[in-house]
Amino acid sequence: MPTTPLDSAPPAAAQLDAPAAPAPVPVRRGDHVGFGTPAGALLIPTRFTDAEGFAAGRAAVRVGERWGYVDTAGTLVVPARFDYVTAFDGERAVVYHDGSAFIIDRAGEVVATPEVNGLHPLSEGLAPARVRELWGYVDAGGSFVIPPRFEEAFAFSGGRAKVGLTEGYAFIGRDGERAIDRVFDGALDFSEGLAAVTVDGRWGFVDAAGELVIAPRFDDARSFSDGLAAVATDAGWGFVDPTGRLVVVPGFERAGAMVDGRAPVMPAGAGGLWGYADPTGALVIPARFTTAMPFAGGLAEVANDAGQGYIDRGGAWVFGPTPAP
Repeated sequence: MPTTPLDSAPPAAAQLDAPAAPAPVPVRRGDHVGFGTPAGALLIPTRFTDAEGFAAGRAAVRVGERWGYVDTAGTLVVPARFDYVTAFDGERAVVYHDGSAFIIDRAGEVVATPEVNGLHPLSEGLAPARVRELWGYVDAGGSFVIPPRFEEAFAFSGGRAKVGLTEGYAFIGRDGERAIDRVFDGALDFSEGLAAVTVDGRWGFVDAAGELVIAPRFDDARSFSDGLAAVATDAGWGFVDPTGRLVVVPGFERAGAMVDGRAPVMPAGAGGLWGYADPTGALVIPARFTTAMPFAGGLAEVANDAGQGYIDRGGAWVFGPTPAP
């Protein structure tokens, strides 16, 4: 079935006076994964069983059944010895092995072993952590800074985190206190200063202060990315800007995140195939893919009857396609 992740926004990048070269992105060729560039250069050979994108100069890679990390040169700087790992958040990352969770540094040394029953990845220096049935947050040193008192807890984004209460979902600040008084039936994480929420069964958007800046009037909604959010009405999917203005009138059967000026969309009448639209809604890459992922690092992973591969913003093949293994 044609699929695409519909809520995949890229992480915020630091603003530098002299931007560094973009990190290579994972490229799958058959059974193995390496790292390449939008120009088609395979900088790190396809020698890993699986891999995730770079964060803080490290990328998670799987060698056989174990996970470790490589640097941007492809050196295995943290040996593949963990059952699973998560993305680095600055200098620390959460990893898992033999049923326990640990926090490691960039060299792979364990710096903390929180006494918890569950631990999620670090984000903005805090990680959701569970003790028995309740969730709180630990810092990068593994110490609780927000005591366990929530039914669910999610990653911090923009200084806010979604938490689950008996009556619904709320947002807290880094002090653990409610940052928004209102409780919602449904909510997504904050992205670009706004979070999609449901009010009386309709989706709208709140800002970090809790103001409903985009009235709840949509059947469905996704997070903001590149200044636009995909929203659905009875006419289909379109895109709104942060003021709530429909800059792309709903009409697509499906729509994903706008990244690098391109969003995967399924046009009406395209037989379930995916293409890519620009911020005006123009179909700049025709609908010819059975699978279309949001762009990341200048490349988008796609698939058609010929196989799986990666295209650039113009729709040209950069890697592939290769038949599925």
